[in-house]
Amino acid sequence: MSQRLGREDLSDSILPMGARSLSMAVRAEIEKLILGHRLPIGERLNESSFAARFGVSRGPIREAFRGLVEAGLLEFVPNQGVFIRRISLAQAIEAYEVRAGLFGLAGRLAASRIREDEIAALRALVRGMEARIAAGDGAGYYGLNLDLHARILAATRNAQLVATYENLIKKLHLFRAKNWDNPSELRTANTEHAAMVAALAARDEAAAFDAHFGHVMNAKTRAEAAARAEPPQDTPEEAAHARSGSRRGNHHEDADTAPRRPDGDRLRGGRLRRTGPRAGAGEDPVSG
Repeated sequence: MSQRLGREDLSDSILPMGARSLSMAVRAEIEKLILGHRLPIGERLNESSFAARFGVSRGPIREAFRGLVEAGLLEFVPNQGVFIRRISLAQAIEAYEVRAGLFGLAGRLAASRIREDEIAALRALVRGMEARIAAGDGAGYYGLNLDLHARILAATRNAQLVATYENLIKKLHLFRAKNWDNPSELRTANTEHAAMVAALAARDEAAAFDAHFGHVMNAKTRAEAAARAEPPQDTPEEAAHARSGSRRGNHHEDADTAPRRPDGDRLRGGRLRRTGPRAGAGEDPVSG
């Protein structure tokens, strides 16, 4: 990675509560890096490198890693270390199915609780997304898409539902990325958005459930088709096994198997080998 983070980057998020608040602040920053695809999925994370990056000791980094493992964003491989978790296609399909049920419920609840000004804001977002499609602005579309989904969830007035849904979405960020450059797919998704908003405006709970549930299930179908068209990728365990086999066979670590620092450098023979900034981990995930 080309950007380095220092103490000043954590100052606004650390409260005077001691080591626990420090580890929580570090955890929040690492989570942003993961969900923002600034760290490659499947990457091995190094405590010392992150300690130097954030200007803290290894203790808070270790606690942050442990919390992110429990949250399902990182994965611990015995005798190998901590890796950014890679979600398999089967796991993603299961997550999409759960997400569909939650979002369908969100639509049903929002239909009876949403305010008129909130409906007006949703309609404006649908129009805005249509304009972004016409302009070929996939990134702009994605931002408005996230806003629309967040506003619908907020309209449920159900904090437990929102928290459960958001935790699930974080895990889906670890699935394969989506390229927001297919106008046909974006128009299809935005037509679904318009149907969702229409059901909410009509205060039709059953129609709202169907529209929101169907929207996510259709996104699952699109994501599954895109994933099956890509070559399979190793899990952290498979990658670790490959590294071990290479070391046994060649008695050294080559440039492709040496552990990486989070900034893209490699550690070989206890010495740092500069390789330059890594390419991005891909664009944003399919969120429908």
